[in-house]
Parts: sequence; C-alpha cells; structure tokens
Amino acid sequence: MKFLLTKILLITILFFVGMYSSAQAATVEELESTLEEYGLAYQKNSFIDNPVMIDLSPLETLLVENFPDTELEYEWLILGQDTQTGPVLDLKFDSPGKKTIELNMYTQTSVDEGEDTEPVRVRVYQSDISIFIYEKSVPVLLSISSDKKEFNDFVLNAEEQGIYVRVIGKYDEKNMEDGEVLEKWDEYIVSFPENSDYLVIWGEKEFLFSALSGFARGITEGFTRNFVLISSYNGSILQNYIGNIIAGTNFINKAFIIDESLSFQILKNPESILALEQEVSQNSYNYTPISTDIKISPYLFASQFVNRLSSTGVSVSDIYIILLLPLFLTFVAAGKHLIGFSTIGNVVPIFLALLFLKMGLISMLVLLGVLFIVNIILSLFLGKYTLLYTPKVVCITIINLLAFMGYYQALQYFDMPMIQYDSVLYIAIFLITSEKLITLITSKEFREYKKSITGTIIIALLCYAFFYFDTFRVFLFSYPELLLILVPFNFYLGRFTGLRVTEYLRFREINQNNDSEE
Repeated sequence: MKFLLTKILLITILFFVGMYSSAQAATVEELESTLEEYGLAYQKNSFIDNPVMIDLSPLETLLVENFPDTELEYEWLILGQDTQTGPVLDLKFDSPGKKTIELNMYTQTSVDEGEDTEPVRVRVYQSDISIFIYEKSVPVLLSISSDKKEFNDFVLNAEEQGIYVRVIGKYDEKNMEDGEVLEKWDEYIVSFPENSDYLVIWGEKEFLFSALSGFARGITEGFTRNFVLISSYNGSILQNYIGNIIAGTNFINKAFIIDESLSFQILKNPESILALEQEVSQNSYNYTPISTDIKISPYLFASQFVNRLSSTGVSVSDIYIILLLPLFLTFVAAGKHLIGFSTIGNVVPIFLALLFLKMGLISMLVLLGVLFIVNIILSLFLGKYTLLYTPKVVCITIINLLAFMGYYQALQYFDMPMIQYDSVLYIAIFLITSEKLITLITSKEFREYKKSITGTIIIALLCYAFFYFDTFRVFLFSYPELLLILVPFNFYLGRFTGLRVTEYLRFREINQNNDSEE
C-alpha cells in the first residue's frame, strides 16, 4: 500500500513538472508571436543634431498585462558606440548617413538537466533598424509618371552626401490637391531644420503646368515661393508653355527650369536657390530662368483664355481638348471635301473622339460594335410596326443607354479594363452620338449608313491620335492664337472645286482611258 501511494505521488509530481515545462515553452512561443505582431514604430529619418529615440515602454506594459511572470532584457547594438540596454534607446550620431541598430530581446526560461533545472537566456526577438541621419534636406513634388530610375539614383546620391530628399507628394496632373500639397510643404518648412528655401517640382511638362497652376490658386496673395522645375523637355519651349499659367500672378519669387541631367547640382546647393542658380546658370543649354513679371497682351485673347482656365483649376488635358476643337472641325471639313469621307454630321466625329479619349479607345470601339448590332436588330424589329418617328427613336435610345450600363457591368464582372469617365457631360455626349447613329440606321439604306459610320470612325480616330501629338501640344499652348490660321484655310477649302481622293480612285479607269486616247 505504501509503495502504491509513493508511486502515485511520483507520477503526480512528474505530471505537474511536465505541465510546467510545456507552459514555459508555450510562453516563449506566445512571447515571440506577440513581439512579431507588435512591430516597431520609429522615425526613419533624423536630423544630425536631434537625438534618436525609440521607446518600447508601451510594449513593456503590454507584456506585463499578458505575461506577468515574464521579464524581458533589451540589447541595442550600434556600430561604433557602446551597447545600450533597457526599453528606451536614446542616442545621437555625430556623422550623417545610413545607420543600422540591431535590437535583441531576451527572456529567461528553464531547461531540465536531469535532477537540476538550469535557467537559459533565450532570444525571442531580433530586428535590424535602419535610420538615415541627414545634415541637409530638400523637398520634392514628384510626378508618378517620372523616370523612377533617374529619381532613385538622385535619392541614393543624396543619401551618400547626407541630404534627405523629402517627397511631399506623388501625384499626376489630375489628382493633385492644391491645399494638400501646400499643407505638406508648410509642414516641411516648420518641421525640418536646415530645410531648403525652394521646392523641386519633378515631372513631365503637363505635371509642371498643373502644379504651378495649383500653386497660383492656393498660395495666399502677397506671399511668394521659390521653385526649381526639373524636366527632360526643352527648357526654352517649356518656358513659353507655362508662361500662360503664371502670367498676371505674383506667387513666384524666383523660379527656373533645369534638365534632369543637372539634377545632381541640387545636391551641391540644397539650401539656397540663389546659390543653386549661380551654379546651374553656367550651363545655358540646360538652364532656363522663368520671368516673374509675365504680362499677356489684351489682344492675345486665346492666351488670356488659357490663363483664365488654368487659374480656375481646369486640367491641362481639358484645356488642350478645348483648343483642339477648331482643328478637329477642320479635320472633318478636309476629310469630306478633300478625301471624300461621308460622316454623321460635323460634330459627331468630334463627340466620338472625346468618348475615345475619356472612356478608352478599345472599350468604346467594342461598345460601338455592340450598339451597331443592337440598333440594326431593333430597327428591323420595330420596322414591322407603325410607330411615330420620335417615340421610336427615343425607345431605341433608352435601350442603347441600358446596353451601356450592361456593358459597364460586364467589364467589371470579367475584370476587364473599365470605361473611365469623370463627368456626366460625357454620358450626354454618348446619348447624342447614339441618337445620331439611330437616326442614320433607321432612315438610310445599309450601304449609305455603312459609309457614314466608317468615315465618322476614321476621322474620330485621327482626332484621337492627334491628341497625343506631343510637339503640337506644346506649340499650341505656347501660341494658341495660331488657331486663327484655320479660318482662311477653311475659306479656301470652301472654294475648292476639284476632285476628291475617293473620286480619283472611283474614276481611275476613265482617266487612264482618256490619257491613252490622247
């Protein structure tokens, strides 16, 4: 009996020892998991005169709540400095550059060694913390379309020289909020010691146009700022391009344009725009100053118009579309009277080009094909009934709009490129174009409306392609009054009485026979 009681007691002791050991192992695992989930929050960039502080006291509180019997040991290893301990790291670096701090966290656990239990120090967390220490800084407003490799090389070179490139925003020409950018810029000026007295705007010409236009609206009257514009485009042409934006404004103290190849000069003079200008002005080919006293003559009505639109927040693309409308109308006239295209009116090809631009070329071409088939079927079906013309056209137009909605949903369902539109105006343009198409199909023979639709699509595609003619865009923004040339051109086009290109092709055999008889 005594032996049996002794055996039961021994088994019970071993059982609780095993439970204790497994509980300790589980505690280490749970501790590791908790530390991984907690993460580290710290400032990744710090001025050289400011102390670097990483406070893990909140983590200490969290661990006490969850593991009251567990104690952590903190070890901070810094190259060239003494090892620090404790949950709070507080130190200063005396040189700029990338600094790596190794954080190790340990706890004590016990391991059975036969009859004895030995405490063992176990590392439950390890992390390499990277902090950039800088002496100077420069703010950059970056276009998301800019050359990433070029900009990344610029940032790496800056870090090697102890300069922090503070990107205050990455935008494109359409989603840039003036107030948000100015707020971030003001925050940079207040928060960063040794800050730069200018803002670098880095991107393509449309981005520079939109950024300066936004600053012209957002900067409080009476205050001025300095700007350095970086672009791969020709500076002299770019100067005229943005001249219509800043004309009549007084928000610029000093500004100039430099080529991307001169961007490294900023790293030599990141603090003062005057010192930077003195450096880059020696390279006249890649440096273009921007006058802060640009005036537009009241006789240059088109330039005044562009200036007014940009000052009210209209995007570069929308202004360009407005300027292109006279040229697009000229394309329609030339296509009809010189080439011989038949179109659905004069404005439908332009409406169609606008839909291509705003809703996507491929998406709209597929939708046109769908509507073409639907309208033919509806026209044949409704032709069996005696219907008044207007209700008949309205009925088909409503079905076209419903077909548009269904097509949009189908693209979303199959994860295909979506139709993009940013205004109800383009839905109205779609309805007008659809109605014209319906009127043509219901009132003409197949051969006739086939020619009209083909000619309309060809001219619309020509207008769409011309929109991306980059050189002409800059030229038109710089000298919009040149659109007046289209007036005499269309006048003389109206007096043209010769054969069209399609007529030459149609009567080619007759002309050849006449030439052979002569």
